[in-house]
Amino acid sequence: MRAALRVFPLAALGVLVLATTIALVREASRWAAPDHRLAALFAAAYLGWLLLESGITVRSAREEVQVTDRWTAPLYGLARVAVVVTALYVPAARPDHTPWTTLLLPVFLVGVALRLWAIRKLGGFYSHKVRTVAGHRIVRSGPYRFVRHPAYAGMLLAHLALVLFFLSNASVAVLVVFFVPTLVVRILVEESLMLSVPGYASYATGRRRLVPYVW
Repeated sequence: MRAALRVFPLAALGVLVLATTIALVREASRWAAPDHRLAALFAAAYLGWLLLESGITVRSAREEVQVTDRWTAPLYGLARVAVVVTALYVPAARPDHTPWTTLLLPVFLVGVALRLWAIRKLGGFYSHKVRTVAGHRIVRSGPYRFVRHPAYAGMLLAHLALVLFFLSNASVAVLVVFFVPTLVVRILVEESLMLSVPGYASYATGRRRLVPYVW
C-alpha cells in the first residue's frame, strides 16, 4: 500500500500530462476557430504548469508516506485528475466563443502565478504531502501576508477558470462535489498539523485560509 501511495503522484502527473497534450493537439488542429485557439492556449498553459511543478512532484514522491497526510494526497490528486479530464473531454454545455471566455485564460494564469509564488516562498518547506520538517518555521512574507494557504487558493482559482472555460455539467459537478470538498479537508488536516509548529496559531489569527474576509 505504501509503495502504491508513493507511485501515485507520478502516475497522476503522467495522466495529466497525457490528457493535456492530447487536448492541445486536438485544439491546435482547429486553430482557425477562436474558441479552439483559446482552448489550445489553455491546454498549453496547463501543460506548462505541470512541467514547472514536475520536479516538486518527483521529490514529493520520494518522501516517506506520512500518516499525517491522512489519505488526503491521493484523494486530492484524484480530484484534480477528474476535474481536468471532465473539463477537457466532456462536451461543453455553453455555446461557442463568447467575449467573457477570453478573460478566463488570464484568470487561470493569475491562479498559477499565485500558486508558484507561494511555493517559491516556502522553498524547502513545501511538499505535495502534508508534513513538517526539522526546523520548520512559519513563512509570513509574499502571498502569506494575506492568506494562510495561497498555494491552494491559486490551485482553486486556476481550476475554476479551467472549468468555466470548458464548461460542462460533469466538470462543474466534479469541481463542486469532489475537488472543493477534498481541498477543504486537506487544508483542515494540514492546519491540525501546523498548529504544532511554534508561531502558527498567532500567524493564523486575523488571516483567512483562502479568500481574504471570506474563509
